[in-house]
Amino acid sequence: DSLFTEKSQKNFEELQTHYETAKKEKELLTQEQEITLLKQQEHSQRLLKNLAFAAIFIALFVIFLLVNRQRLKRVASRLEGAPWKVGPAPSEGACAICRVRGLPPPDACPGETDGLAS
Repeated sequence: DSLFTEKSQKNFEELQTHYETAKKEKELLTQEQEITLLKQQEHSQRLLKNLAFAAIFIALFVIFLLVNRQRLKRVASRLEGAPWKVGPAPSEGACAICRVRGLPPPDACPGETDGLAS
């Protein structure tokens, strides 16, 4: 009888050890899966954050380009009607070419020789 009890006790301890080992292995596997999932989520969040920064940067760059283009259009439209002034104001007797260029009339005005004098 004591031999049976001893054997039963030994079998019970072996089964209990086996059960606890299997339980711990299952817990470790679950923890490893959770760690893997958390790493994937962290990677996805980092990727999403980087994409958001890139989108914001691209949007700001496009806005900059559009604003700069509008500014250049305004400057160009102002310059279309205004002659370039490179020196002193032209005198009263300057030809049309000299007035547009903002030059004083020379001795031989190019507008007078071409027949474009005003």
